Amino acid sequence: PVTAGTLAAAAKLAPFTGKAGEAAGYARILARHRVPVRAGQAVTAAHGDNQVTEATVSRVDRDWRPIHGTERRVSVDAVHASFGFSPALELSRALGCADLPRPGRPAAAVWCDGDQATSVPGVFAAGETTGVAGSEVAELEGYVAGAAAARYLEKSGHAAFDNGNGIRAGRGEQAVRRLRPALTRARRFARGLDALYPWRPGGLDWPEPDTVLCRCEEVPWAAIDRAVAAGARDVRAVKGVTRCGMGYCQGRMCGPAVQQAVAAATGRGLGAVGDLGSRPLVTPVPLGTIAGSA
Repeated sequence: PVTAGTLAAAAKLAPFTGKAGEAAGYARILARHRVPVRAGQAVTAAHGDNQVTEATVSRVDRDWRPIHGTERRVSVDAVHASFGFSPALELSRALGCADLPRPGRPAAAVWCDGDQATSVPGVFAAGETTGVAGSEVAELEGYVAGAAAARYLEKSGHAAFDNGNGIRAGRGEQAVRRLRPALTRARRFARGLDALYPWRPGGLDWPEPDTVLCRCEEVPWAAIDRAVAAGARDVRAVKGVTRCGMGYCQGRMCGPAVQQAVAAATGRGLGAVGDLGSRPLVTPVPLGTIAGSA
């Protein structure tokens, strides 16, 4: 929904003219294909037997709660559903790196200092594991982490690159110093975009009791309330009672939704109920192999 807060958050993105041009390009594509964009509305239900055939579209308030009397069913070929992007923490947790909780978000990120160093000496992180912020932030963090890793190993690394913004760097600390302003700016845009599209608790009002929450194990939404009523107080306990997160995806698909549902049902915060923390499936690959494949 478009509110005063939405407009204020959008105004903070005005200085990022390059991103505004990118957004305008997306808008032109939608307009060219006559794809309507309906602000303040959401797909609150999907209908069909063997496949989706209809969707219920409702107007929602600022907390995403459907406004009674505004529902309408439309014919559809497909419905996209998402709980947003969540960092994959299997590797960092396997190495013992500390998490950084993100208030209001169902998934944590990897804690890093200004040089992308984690809480484990010699382990550096960059990209989506440190918090989903887009390809530009991921690329710049990678340069900073690489330089910091080289310093850690007491090696003199050479970095010569052009990241598409006209920023070139040479060697060592000079390269990192030249990158940091661009990284700060890219992170500021990512934070502004995140504020523009926050998660609202009213989204938990959309599912019906028989709505499938965990598709791998076919666990319905009502099973969460039953598990909590039986004494389960966190996501792990709910997993043991309902089998949510025990299927093929190991909680990668349903994990954030389960966490939100358990937090709401127990009246506890997202951090207090924990997460499904999918099982790590790790195959070591030498960097030389990755570089050669490019």
